[in-house]
Amino acid sequence: MVVDWKMMTEGFVFENYKKIVLYGASSRGEKVFNYFYDMKMDNKILSFCDSDQKKCNNEIKFCGKSVISPKELIAIKEDILVVISSTFLEEISNSLEKMNCKHDIVSSLAVKWAIHADIYTGKAKYLDNDIICWYKNEYEYWKNIEMEYANFTALSYQKKCIRDIWNSTNPIILHSRHKTGNNTLWLSTKHYNNVFFSYHYIDPGKYNDYQEVKLIIESKKKRGETIRILCGIREPVSMTISQSWQAISRPYCYQNSYLTNDFPFSMKFGGFWNDTISTYKNNVYYWYYEQLKKPFGIDLFDTSLDLCDKLYKGYIIIKKSNIELFLYKTESLNLLEKEIGEFIGDSQFSMKNENCANKSPYALAYKQYKEVCKIPKEWFEFQMNQASYFYTVNECKSIRKKYEKYIY
Repeated sequence: MVVDWKMMTEGFVFENYKKIVLYGASSRGEKVFNYFYDMKMDNKILSFCDSDQKKCNNEIKFCGKSVISPKELIAIKEDILVVISSTFLEEISNSLEKMNCKHDIVSSLAVKWAIHADIYTGKAKYLDNDIICWYKNEYEYWKNIEMEYANFTALSYQKKCIRDIWNSTNPIILHSRHKTGNNTLWLSTKHYNNVFFSYHYIDPGKYNDYQEVKLIIESKKKRGETIRILCGIREPVSMTISQSWQAISRPYCYQNSYLTNDFPFSMKFGGFWNDTISTYKNNVYYWYYEQLKKPFGIDLFDTSLDLCDKLYKGYIIIKKSNIELFLYKTESLNLLEKEIGEFIGDSQFSMKNENCANKSPYALAYKQYKEVCKIPKEWFEFQMNQASYFYTVNECKSIRKKYEKYIY
């Protein structure tokens, strides 16, 4: 049984498992082994397992351990923990469950999270104090480094995007908030010379990007040029849950404030992302006010646009002065290949779809979480009120039906 969610909520509980088998005798497997080695837990690793029969040879060792086949793994009688040290999480877990595997199965990410949380909550009795102190010091050091790096790179990308827009003729900007198909569109368009990715934000801070964008708009207008923007909208409940879980793969940037004695992964939605509904600013759609209306003058909440009806095809093109906005529903993105091609001026345009969630390190836990999470009714109603600007009555009914069993 897959126990990602259980392990991430309850901690590692090291004593529950006598031995560990790492599934995946590959470079990823070596990295996971080295992690256990650093934690002084490598003595608990019984062996590796791999579906490649060429690797399953008693005379061949991987990281000093034997490599067994899936059938040999299933045949082990003692209680072991199978840690998937591979990118093929779903494939391996499904294969083991079809083989009627009785062992607990978990991703390497869930193990690391559980151990790291145990260190911060004081549950890591199975680790010596030197490791705990070392890890906390390393965590604080790298957290600060990565926070500075993340801020620096985000700002660099934003400034580069604005600079490139200045120098481009009839630029096209991928300017959309997180979890609305950005990676898919960027992979599909980055080979064009006049397409630029804003990396989600135009910064109104000390560099006054808003003012610079307005100058660009006026400059392009005088030259008779058009600025085209591709921007996605997504129903707010799934968008917020998805964005929350993406943060799990970035431990130094996001997790420190969540590692408390209550553990970060509360089944009550909001325990992790901690959304409140006290102000409009905490609404997930606030991005569109800050990032479309302020710099580009396009207000999606202008009722005269009547977007919920006009978006029934999955997209709408909004024109204002020399700005053209292609607003699409993320749920319909894969059906809009022709329309996007016409908008960017390439009849041969093809979509390179990237479904990150299914292949992400947190995929197994995310799948389980969505089956047990609890969504506060007040928060849900607040988001659905905003969703009504973009989704029809019937679409909103479908969203409600999708989440009704999770609302409390």
